[in-house]
Amino acid sequence: LITSYYHTIPKPQPQIVPLLSFIGFQHIALIKQCRIDPLVITALIERWRPKTHTFHLPWGECTSTLEDVALYLSIRVDGRVVIGPNFLDWDELCDKLLGKIPPDNAHKGVTLKLTRFLTTLHAPLPGEPTIHQLQCRCRAYIMYMICCALIPIT
Repeated sequence: LITSYYHTIPKPQPQIVPLLSFIGFQHIALIKQCRIDPLVITALIERWRPKTHTFHLPWGECTSTLEDVALYLSIRVDGRVVIGPNFLDWDELCDKLLGKIPPDNAHKGVTLKLTRFLTTLHAPLPGEPTIHQLQCRCRAYIMYMICCALIPIT
């Protein structure tokens, strides 16, 4: 059963906007609200053919490519790959990339709870933040955007 999904996205803090622009994520940051219509999703599911990885629509076959996603969302799809080995020390990785080691109740295995990102986004930045602090805040904002708005899993 698919239910309606509606999410309000927090406005990025002004200090991280230049970083979002530099990496090409500024257009995504302009999304204020996201609503997924369950009827559209249901219609697409009914038309999906897993053997060919295409949608069968009245006017022909259609598939979404990585280039389509890049065009629709105005984000880059070239550059370094965002995957890697899974034998890392997750606390160390969170400290390096997000600026803090999450408390034990903020993650389940290697999965961080989304409330962790939201808490980070609502916390005030220091008066004179370092570039590392800004980069950590920017990463948290991007992760929250991806997990809550662009690819929500309910």
